[in-house]
Amino acid sequence: MIREDYPFSDGVFNLGSLYLKLLKEIKGETIMGASKYYDTEIDYLRKRSNGYTGWSTKENKCHVPSGVYNCLQLIGAAPICKVLDLGCGGGENAIVFSKMGYDVLGVDISKTAIEMARINALKKNTQKDKIQFKVLDIVTNNRIYKQNYDLYYIDSVLHFLTDKNDRFKLYENINNGISQIKNIYLSALTRSNLYRQSFLSLFEENEEGHLISHDSKRLLFDEQELLKELNLSGFDVVSYQSISQYHENEYMIFMNICGKTVG
Repeated sequence: MIREDYPFSDGVFNLGSLYLKLLKEIKGETIMGASKYYDTEIDYLRKRSNGYTGWSTKENKCHVPSGVYNCLQLIGAAPICKVLDLGCGGGENAIVFSKMGYDVLGVDISKTAIEMARINALKKNTQKDKIQFKVLDIVTNNRIYKQNYDLYYIDSVLHFLTDKNDRFKLYENINNGISQIKNIYLSALTRSNLYRQSFLSLFEENEEGHLISHDSKRLLFDEQELLKELNLSGFDVVSYQSISQYHENEYMIFMNICGKTVG
């Protein structure tokens, strides 16, 4: 039986039928094989078959998801009209932003996630002119950055870009966007002594000082190294906070960062 908490930790070879379905569903798309980082499509196919409408919850009953709340808390009074949700998953956060009056484009590498997001938006009666969803690779496809956005929202995505070059390509895409002043919010998993040893045993330290999972699918960032990385990429880190959230049967430590870049 495939565990819900760690998608690839056991039973990966039992996903054969889903994998064949995946190949048929995305035939002709440029998503499969376009990246060397973690592709969540198989996870979303499995989650949808189990009745899920997003990444981690069957129904999002919160009026304001924690990611959106944390973002607005950090950004404060910064003027926001248009949001680009990078790695939007089932669209929970994008939908809330649109309900608050923002124009939102949500993009994700997973076709199934975008299908979920569109269905969720219809269920939530969102205005069609306020929200759009597209299947795109946020690293290799830079055309989405050619529009003017007030906020780049990157929630629980960065730790899946385990190759530093992919992260810097993402930063470059944002920097090369046409917006003059870019507000950036990102939330990423970080290393901590608070994790149980059984969880930490799934990781090892890499040359950058981060912890990388043995299957190379995600990172636990060293906080100071992540801040240095963002500064090197031209982002001015305005504020940040570390929070603990119960996720995947573990209290996970997330670093929420608000930054901006000019030019």
